[in-house]
Amino acid sequence: MMETWQDVWRAGVARLKSAGLDDPVSEARLLWEFITKKPYEWWVLRGGAVDEALCRQFSQVVEQRRQRWPYAYITGEKEFYGLRFSVTPAVLIPRPDTEVLVEAALEHYAGQHWTVVDVGTGSGAIGLAVKQHAPLWHVIGTDISAEALEVARTNGERLALAVDWRQGDLLDPVYEPIEMVIANLPYIAPDEWGDVDPECAYEPRSALVCEPDGLRLIRRLIRESRRHLVSGGWLLLECGYRQADHIARDMRDEGFQAVAVRQDLAGWDRVVMGRWEGFHG
Repeated sequence: MMETWQDVWRAGVARLKSAGLDDPVSEARLLWEFITKKPYEWWVLRGGAVDEALCRQFSQVVEQRRQRWPYAYITGEKEFYGLRFSVTPAVLIPRPDTEVLVEAALEHYAGQHWTVVDVGTGSGAIGLAVKQHAPLWHVIGTDISAEALEVARTNGERLALAVDWRQGDLLDPVYEPIEMVIANLPYIAPDEWGDVDPECAYEPRSALVCEPDGLRLIRRLIRESRRHLVSGGWLLLECGYRQADHIARDMRDEGFQAVAVRQDLAGWDRVVMGRWEGFHG
């Protein structure tokens, strides 16, 4: 005998609740809508039984969430800065906090023809969001991972946005002068890994953790950016909420001017930016 949709859905809620998820009802609703491809309200009005195949599919995704598999990996997509991106376990899931990095970059757009590099592009979310709102900029997205670049390339094609994807370490694939470098590099220290959400365990660790203190790659990029940026060019870096002062000091020590810190929507320090005026002396 087929089960009613209410029975299946309520069983899913109970299983999610037993796993300690904060909002099992909302989670179950999202998963139900994803599997059935129909809004929850449609089921409320329709009622009735559901077939066994749908029950199995729902049970499978509920079990994935019980194991704290990220919702974005279950559905294969994530919204960021008003755009919908494909995501796989090969790339970091775009976070709302990172939108402040895009906003800071776009404040410099005035219809000019700049070359802008999104370093460690991953899914391509940052570079593609910038390109969407700054169409005259030549946006380059670099990543050391060929698998990540394939995801970024797929997103660019689906969104019909022309970003120049290049494989390599940080700025190694970039040979032309550039006006802006933007980056969300791994900045979690190894000893902080135990404090992150359980879902992070399914994301590429190399996109989150940087030994020994979370700042090694950021410091490397600060130094390397000086050789690529034109005079007056900008470097914008996402950071952890306790790292902004350290990064700002490093940027000043390396000769960057007008160094400033931008907060995210929660009020945490999230972006450090500075202007490169060229080598002096």
